[in-house]
Amino acid sequence: MRLNRHVLLFIGSIGLSILTHAFFLYQTVNGSYMAGPHDGLSQMIPFRKLIYDQFSKGNFFYSYHFGLGGGTYQLAYYYANNIFYFFVFGFVFLLEKLRVIGSPDTLFWANATLYISIVRLSLVFIITTYVFRYMKIRMPHAFMAAFLYGGSIMYFRHAAYWEFFSDAFLWLPLFLLGIEKIFREQKQRFLITAVALSMFDNFYFAYIHFLFMGIYILVRWLNPRTKDERKNVKQFAISILLGAGISSVSFVPAVYGFLHNFRPAYHDPIPFIDLRQNVLLGDKTIWLPVIFVPLLLISVLYKNHSFRVFAITGVLFATFHYVPFMASVFNGFSAPQYRFEYIISFCAAGAIAAGLQDLFEMTDRSLKKAFILALIIYCTAFVIHPTGLKLALLVVSIILLVLFYILIKKKNPAHIWGFLLVTNLIIVNVFQYGLYQYGGVKLSTKDYMTSRHYNSLEQRNLIHAAMQNEKSETTRLDWIIDDRNNTPIVEDYNGMSAYSSILNKNILFFYYKDLQIDMKRESVSRYNSLGDRANLYSLLRGKYLMYQKGMEKNIPFGFTPYMKSKNYIIYRNENILPFVRTTSKIYSAEYLRKLPMIDREHAMLDGVVLNIPTEKQLNALNRSKDLIKQTEMEPYQGTYHKGQLHVESTNGGLDIKLKKLPKDAKDLYLSFYLKNNSKTAPLFPLTVNEFETTRKSRTSIYRTTFDHLTVRIPSDQTIRIRMPKGSYTLKDFHLFSENYHFLKQAEKKKPDTSVQENKNQIKIRLKNTVGDSMMILPIPYEKGWEAKVNGRKQEVLKVNYAFIGVPIKPGENSIKLQFYPPFFRTALIISIVSFLISFWRVITRRRHLEK
Repeated sequence: MRLNRHVLLFIGSIGLSILTHAFFLYQTVNGSYMAGPHDGLSQMIPFRKLIYDQFSKGNFFYSYHFGLGGGTYQLAYYYANNIFYFFVFGFVFLLEKLRVIGSPDTLFWANATLYISIVRLSLVFIITTYVFRYMKIRMPHAFMAAFLYGGSIMYFRHAAYWEFFSDAFLWLPLFLLGIEKIFREQKQRFLITAVALSMFDNFYFAYIHFLFMGIYILVRWLNPRTKDERKNVKQFAISILLGAGISSVSFVPAVYGFLHNFRPAYHDPIPFIDLRQNVLLGDKTIWLPVIFVPLLLISVLYKNHSFRVFAITGVLFATFHYVPFMASVFNGFSAPQYRFEYIISFCAAGAIAAGLQDLFEMTDRSLKKAFILALIIYCTAFVIHPTGLKLALLVVSIILLVLFYILIKKKNPAHIWGFLLVTNLIIVNVFQYGLYQYGGVKLSTKDYMTSRHYNSLEQRNLIHAAMQNEKSETTRLDWIIDDRNNTPIVEDYNGMSAYSSILNKNILFFYYKDLQIDMKRESVSRYNSLGDRANLYSLLRGKYLMYQKGMEKNIPFGFTPYMKSKNYIIYRNENILPFVRTTSKIYSAEYLRKLPMIDREHAMLDGVVLNIPTEKQLNALNRSKDLIKQTEMEPYQGTYHKGQLHVESTNGGLDIKLKKLPKDAKDLYLSFYLKNNSKTAPLFPLTVNEFETTRKSRTSIYRTTFDHLTVRIPSDQTIRIRMPKGSYTLKDFHLFSENYHFLKQAEKKKPDTSVQENKNQIKIRLKNTVGDSMMILPIPYEKGWEAKVNGRKQEVLKVNYAFIGVPIKPGENSIKLQFYPPFFRTALIISIVSFLISFWRVITRRRHLEK
């Protein structure tokens, strides 16, 4: 009988999970995928593909495929350390090896999203049911409560848009179980396990779970079941420390990556209260089951300890829904994000399950009073923020309240749970329809994902034909589709762009301020291309550049047509520099700070830039001549005075006319400061001759806050700056010409080297016949790179602002570079020791408790 109950739970969980996904299952027939058209297709699916491809090749730490190259622990926020996906990847790998499936591509992972979600939600139902059973809630009630928690609208919002967020639903019940086990039985292993799993899996949701844990422990301490429970509080600290120690091998490198990301601080004012949020009448993240409110208003239910604790915690977190400051707290004190609200669903589900167990203790009078008060509360919630949609949801809520009142009066639990099941199934499937129809999910189809807007066969074939003979992982092609910076991952080539919430800040600063590289679209958490600047392409091994035919604009110096198809053309860089470069010329980054961007490029071509004091610089660099004094400025369809530009038409700006071009000038570099004077103006386009880019609104949380720009254009006596109607601050102009003398000189120098690249290792044999002191590689610098030169450990330096440099000796140099995540070995030791201590402590405490 006991076994049958567990089997029924397993079967019921899978069956209910399938029904909960009914709408998206139906849409698969039409070739649609359960993936948002933005981050879903731009991050979730590409990163699953990337991590699986890396893991299936035995490469667990580094990928040249990720932007300009980077440690995959930077993707720990996504899938690199995702415990649930370890099993998914293992299962897919087995299917691939058994030839049940082919090599998984983006279409495979897009299609798999739905089925992976069904499995995950089934596990959520099973785990949560057992946790609620431990809280003395009967099995049918516990199962339905698990359904109300897992089958909530927030689960599907996460699963469709930011799929890995859904994993948080797995770990939250384990935290509650761990806390209750200590309070009730003084058993620590469950909380140790919950902490270790959550911190290993995703540091962001571990942070949210820790906040929940602190609040829940406080509520439990204030509401003990027995007086002795309060004595067990000290065990929480030990359990948390041990769990955190076990997770160290994943958590420490992942958090290091997060701390060495860059994202501008959120400075906009955060209101303390925002009543426009509505936890009762539906919001984009939460819609509480209507039965929760009247149950809160029945005093006799508070005699049930589980109901009391769930109700208090649930109301507290529901209150946070109206407090943007708390949304900021749960988002690491950044912009308010309501990602903690699955906790409200969890607590509400627990309260409903515990409350409806005590049906027979509810008197008709208390029941009627509670439902009348609930109706008043719902009407008040509508009056505070009335909208047409809220009115419709109010009517639905009132109807549901009346029906629940009738059913509860009959005191038949089966009817109540049946009604809850049906209504929640309808709600979540209607919400899926909303995501599909109004949330853009309907755009994520097979036709779209095989089109030129995402991943066309023509694009892939041309790219692979151009690069098929390239042996080095660092030979790169520049091409992205629309604004999808992870196109290189999707189309399987080594590119020059990346889009991720966590990136190497050395690269970001290289773009934002060190070289002021415009990415054709201002936005945080991404980088793209090299601003059409030939020097940078050559330095960073940008050998190929692809355009859609008819869109070839501002082509960098030295790039010539190489290969084409019906709709696309690839240009090749004729001045590509070798992977290994050597020099003895040292330039100080501090000294170059006073020089223009063009001279910083020259310094990298002529020698190497180090973070050393100016007085230690070994070489002088002649400063390029600023041509801005040889120009005249004229406003175009607007006015310009003392740095203030007022554009009076739909497309105006400023003309800068150069009196005389230098004879050897191939290109011009124009630097300036630009800010939209309107704080509320939307994103706007900016063009400088043929160069095109966009700048964010000042209200956007995705703007970089870096407003000094450098634009490279082919030589022209008239520079035309254009932008939409509005008021702008436009000043600090500098203008330089480039003849590419330094690039041509650098291209001639080709060290005698041999290179072997293997996963996270690079082996280089270098004959340093000219006595250079430094080797430079176009690999982004990040902590974790280790070097040995002729068998001796050598420091890996950050050179050229963001890349790797290794000191070398005259003559033969055998160099081995290897990458491991930061503090990986130390963290691994801490994890092993913490696990052994935990195991010992659990055994000894069990013996102690048995006595």
